[in-house]
Amino acid sequence: MKLTTITQFGARLSLAKLHIKALLKASKENNEKINHIIYLVDPGNLLLLEYLKGVSNKHDNITLLTRDDNTFTNFKRLKKRAPYGGDCNYDFLIRQPEVNDIFLTLHDDSIITTENLYKDIISAMKNSDFSGYIDTRREIDGYHDILIDNERMSDIRLGTWFTCGNTDTYLENNYHIGDYRNYWKYYLMAKYGFSQRLKFHRQKVWLNGGFDLNIRARLNGKRFNIISDKKIAYHLTKITGFFASEKRNLLGYADSKEEVSKWKDYVSSLIGDTEQLEHDYKFMMNLASVFESEEIFDPLLNKKTLKEIFNP
Repeated sequence: MKLTTITQFGARLSLAKLHIKALLKASKENNEKINHIIYLVDPGNLLLLEYLKGVSNKHDNITLLTRDDNTFTNFKRLKKRAPYGGDCNYDFLIRQPEVNDIFLTLHDDSIITTENLYKDIISAMKNSDFSGYIDTRREIDGYHDILIDNERMSDIRLGTWFTCGNTDTYLENNYHIGDYRNYWKYYLMAKYGFSQRLKFHRQKVWLNGGFDLNIRARLNGKRFNIISDKKIAYHLTKITGFFASEKRNLLGYADSKEEVSKWKDYVSSLIGDTEQLEHDYKFMMNLASVFESEEIFDPLLNKKTLKEIFNP
């Protein structure tokens, strides 16, 4: 059995360095049984593109793809809800010829901590078709109201930050892992064959990452394993979304010479909004601590610069 890791990169150069450093370290033990696909969501981030090109050129088992290669994802439909493709990109990536027996989807803010990734994934997939972690740090309230076999989807939905699966099973059943739509519950009931195992407690249901895999595969009798007894990785959570949010709209300046000044302008616009300032400062300082602990320098996300921006 061979494993393919699939990571989307979109946030920034420093995070990519942290992710790849941890991923390659964890893959070293069984390097001949693992290959990696790295996907850049925005080829306009030239610093990140050059870094990922260098990583791909250095390692024979790493394939670099970008949005320019992606003819599968419907970017027009996702323009407002996931302009860079979001989890829908995994449906393109899992279908690539480089993907081996088992795939593992990762975000660039998924940080591998195990010393032997291959061994742990093979163990997690034993007697299972799909395995992974749930999104415990980012709950979506509506998923409390979707139930399969009387279990809340919020308690059993595998997060795309760490979902592994049998590639043939995924492709043969034409599963999908990205959606980003509101549905009337009656439409979904019909779509999933009016199964009595599936219940909705709301009239409208929002589905995004992880669907329809987390519903349809269970209804099809596929075996799911929720990893809870082993620390294979941790999730820094929604870093790309933090910068890309409509409120900030600063992802386009990531790793650019203008980024610090743009953040100063943004912070100035928040004067008086103490709650938002504290939230953003705490989030960014946490990232700065992580990077500094790994001796990775980020021109924006370092404690000195952040103190100057938020406390001028």
